[in-house]
Amino acid sequence: MLPDIDIRLYNVIKAIEQVILPSIPKDEKLAQEQASLSVGHIKLVLEQWRFAGDFERGSLMGLVALSDRLLEEASSQIVPQLREELIEKVSEIKNSSNESYEVSTSFVRSLGNLIDKVILQDDTTSPLPVQIMNAVLDYGEIQAKRERVWFKGNGLDPDRHTLPDIADIIGLKKPD
Repeated sequence: MLPDIDIRLYNVIKAIEQVILPSIPKDEKLAQEQASLSVGHIKLVLEQWRFAGDFERGSLMGLVALSDRLLEEASSQIVPQLREELIEKVSEIKNSSNESYEVSTSFVRSLGNLIDKVILQDDTTSPLPVQIMNAVLDYGEIQAKRERVWFKGNGLDPDRHTLPDIADIIGLKKPD
């Protein structure tokens, strides 16, 4: 029987904590810190890996919704070339299955970069059009909460105990 992903990750943690960290000389603070950070990252991966595809698809759908809103409410305020690129990218995404983690993350990156270009399209110091600003702020509020939940396992969020579980934000868990 092959070890599953959890067992393999727990074994890496065990190796770092029980063999590697104790063998690092006390005066090698950076090496100790990096080994400890590695353990922390692996523990986060243990919490997240099962949900990664669903989380990325949710992030992608949020960006698609933002794009749709920008095209609906602020189309005339987007440079024509960027508007066409945005329409094409959203169409490509909507016509794709987005089944795999790799496809979703690739679309998140490309659509996110395109939306950044829309936001930064005016190189002057003129204010961002209000429709674009409101759409971006609304998207940011939703995505920020999703990301706080995604990373609550690192223990840095002061309100982490009030945040839902990862399964809740991606719709895999039904409310009680």
